[in-house]
Amino acid sequence: MLVRRPVPLPAGVTLPTRLTFMDQAGAPWLIRNKSWEKETDFNAAIYSWQIESGTLPAGTERVYASGGHANPHYFALARTTNFNGAGVWTLYELPPKQGPLWQPVFSGVIEWNGGVRPGAEGWYGPVHVNPYDPSRLFLLTADGVEVSHRDASGKLVFAADAVLTQLITASRSFPLVRETFGGNSLADPATDVLAGARMLGDSTLGLVSFARSAPAVTVVAAPFTGAFFDGGDGIWRSFVNILPRTYAPVWAARTDGQSVYLGFAGRSVGRISNPRAANRATYFERVNGFVPALGGGGVLLARLRVSDGTLALHQSVSVRIVEADGATIYDQPIVGLDTTAQAAVPAAMAHPGVVVHVRFKGNPNADLAPSELHYGY
Repeated sequence: MLVRRPVPLPAGVTLPTRLTFMDQAGAPWLIRNKSWEKETDFNAAIYSWQIESGTLPAGTERVYASGGHANPHYFALARTTNFNGAGVWTLYELPPKQGPLWQPVFSGVIEWNGGVRPGAEGWYGPVHVNPYDPSRLFLLTADGVEVSHRDASGKLVFAADAVLTQLITASRSFPLVRETFGGNSLADPATDVLAGARMLGDSTLGLVSFARSAPAVTVVAAPFTGAFFDGGDGIWRSFVNILPRTYAPVWAARTDGQSVYLGFAGRSVGRISNPRAANRATYFERVNGFVPALGGGGVLLARLRVSDGTLALHQSVSVRIVEADGATIYDQPIVGLDTTAQAAVPAAMAHPGVVVHVRFKGNPNADLAPSELHYGY
């Protein structure tokens, strides 16, 4: 438990010796009760609490644990400010039996929108720690998703997950933000909800959950685009074609390794009994180029890719192009992709100022899930 001092106590309740200084001013402490399953009331179990770390990094906002009860592995997310006054979020690691030696492992976790603490900050993210494997963490930055592993020396190393970034943003159609929806008016003034309504904010990488029996099995809730599943083979599968219509943002996701459970912003819950049967996720990659042809040629818009690294060949997409005033100037429900899975439209249809909408409806026979892309040309 992360506690900020001073901690007020009822009259007659005294602190045990090992917590003597809890009621003094100072930095937050990390404390632990190893008898939590027997007594969950803090005051009743006051003598069961012990200090895990009294030297948390400056600016610590959240603490995460991984690796089991016997030798827990801790991580702390802290916010400081740089010389310009901008917030800098750093993730620290405290391996088992390392005493006060917190080590920074990543700097650049995404900042609060506008640099201001939201009024209804979400419970999850922007760091998602695998509670069963302290080498595997997901976090959100201003550039996308980063996922960790340990190198040969045991050092925690992060690498960009470009595919997952494309999936949770619909190929950058939606922004990468720390907080959206909920009571956060900075994210979207149109959805400003009072904090008391319990509609908490969420980030673009809403929630990452892992299976206890198989920690490599992962499910991701993405409020903008749906939910995605990795059965441990590194291939993201999409649930977008089986989610409710009209679309309700996916707010939470859990997996027991066999089924996936999704929680929606409308407060309903759904179960997917065979997530491994879901189609491979697809996403669009924006491309530029000119295709010469009789009659004026064409302009390339996007390439359709699959989450396993292959191209979605021999497929077709729909393309709609809209002027800034809302007038549709091109609407073609079937546009065949070329030999490199690229979509093109007549050159006269693509010019600065138009908005391009490209949609792939999916192809279950080819094990391909739907996807879409929207951008200003």
